[in-house]
Amino acid sequence: MRFTMLSIVSGLTIALLAGSPAAKEPEKELPPSFKPGANVTLAVTIEAPKQWAINPYQDIKLVFDEENLKNAPFSVEGTEWVHPAKKFDPEHPEIKYEDFCVIEIPIKLASNITEGTLAVPITLHGGICDPVSEYCKGGIVEEVSVRVLVKAKAPDGTKNQALSQGVSPWRHCISLP
Repeated sequence: MRFTMLSIVSGLTIALLAGSPAAKEPEKELPPSFKPGANVTLAVTIEAPKQWAINPYQDIKLVFDEENLKNAPFSVEGTEWVHPAKKFDPEHPEIKYEDFCVIEIPIKLASNITEGTLAVPITLHGGICDPVSEYCKGGIVEEVSVRVLVKAKAPDGTKNQALSQGVSPWRHCISLP
């Protein structure tokens, strides 16, 4: 009898633990993927390093190399996208620093693109500031590789897969000078 009660209690404990949130791995959401020929918005979040900020008085630019675009497996209107600098206002001289900015670039994937990860090389031009000392470093140029996942067909039961249009988020943190 005692053995039976111990077995029942042990069985209940195991069953409760198996159903608890701690026992289950949270499902990781897959990054979005896009079908060949899809319209994709590259949403590039540009972050300042820890304890720094985006320079509010300097444009942040993402620039495609025109030579690379000639053979790229996507089309894009233009070669440069800008997060514009703020104009200095003498009536409101306080500076509002931002930790990040987002630049959106619309592209269209080629209809004959192969499945896999597409690396989109872009050059970042910008600057950062130390909000405490107000020291700013401009003229930063960094190579950024934004990636887009291409899939012709979505696996059953998945969301945000093999889309014909949508947003592909990407993050890049500016390196310290």
